[in-house]
Amino acid sequence: MRPTCLVVLLLAACGVDHGAAPQAVHFQLTNQRNTVIYTPVAVGTVSRDGVDYTLVEGGCSASCDDCKQVECPAIAFVPTLLELAPGASVTQDWDGRAWTTDHCGSNFACDLWKGLASGTVTASTAFAASYTAPPGGPTSSVSGQVNGQLGADATVLETPFDYPTSATVAIVLH
Repeated sequence: MRPTCLVVLLLAACGVDHGAAPQAVHFQLTNQRNTVIYTPVAVGTVSRDGVDYTLVEGGCSASCDDCKQVECPAIAFVPTLLELAPGASVTQDWDGRAWTTDHCGSNFACDLWKGLASGTVTASTAFAASYTAPPGGPTSSVSGQVNGQLGADATVLETPFDYPTSATVAIVLH
């Protein structure tokens, strides 16, 4: 029995430590400028103690949980931007998992999520008053969306908030 217990303990110690249990957050981005703005998402990253995390898994790399390499599509990615008119708002839900890049297996990149401990977290929102469409690229057929990159006037708004929170985190572009 003793060796079995030892094996179980060793297996448990080899797992990926995800930190605290993730807590969901609801964001609302409001454009109070007098011009249209473009943004890829309401919130693109969160940061804590100088470390930036994305809100979604990378999508083209392995998960650190299973360390299985993922095939990446051979097509060019054209980002979709939200188009927010003056006074318009957009909401975004985050499941609380903060994604970062790590390494596993034969030292290849993998996506690792962490549950952040309670405290101040900063949400970052990239936006611009202009965008650059891809040359000859596809156009979005969805109202309120365009395909392209943020323009040269792009900037980032950082909004600190207490995590976790049950209140909506308001991000206002003045």
